[in-house]
Amino acid sequence: LSLRDGKPHYVALIPRVWAHLQTDLRHPALAPLAALVQEVLPPPTPAHLAHLTSGHAT
Repeated sequence: LSLRDGKPHYVALIPRVWAHLQTDLRHPALAPLAALVQEVLPPPTPAHLAHLTSGHAT
């Protein structure tokens, strides 16, 4: 949404959403999904978030 719809303020929500996701993925039934998320989604580091807000992310 940040890039597609020009709403860079949405990037500020990513750390909160990430924290909720990590909490929810602790449930034993979600272990396979947790492993997949860990493998394919990078954690929202300050550098990654800055890149997303710069408008140059792909």
